[in-house]
Amino acid sequence: MPEQNAIDRIKQLEHERDKLFDTAKKEALARVETAVAELNSLGFSYMLEDRTSRAPRKARAKRKSTHQMKNRPCPICKFKTSPPHDARKHRFTQGKKKRPYTSKELADLGLKKV
Repeated sequence: MPEQNAIDRIKQLEHERDKLFDTAKKEALARVETAVAELNSLGFSYMLEDRTSRAPRKARAKRKSTHQMKNRPCPICKFKTSPPHDARKHRFTQGKKKRPYTSKELADLGLKKV
């Protein structure tokens, strides 16, 4: 039975810890709300927001882009490819001036001239 007492004691300590965190959070929140109210009374417009319900920053950053690739010739290459590409694809070309892709470069990138 000593094991059961240890488990009960751990549960009790976790419960006490949760209560202490709640108390500390309420006290800190009260101080922050007072400070925000003071700033607002000075003519500023501040608002306190609880961001715990929002998706983490990394998850928001992984959203798919809404940019649609247009089915037209690349402005740099002056020809269409399959799958289509545009000037953004030339972002990492060697040299300072962007130039059309060679046949070998197209093959390496998995593009075919249409």
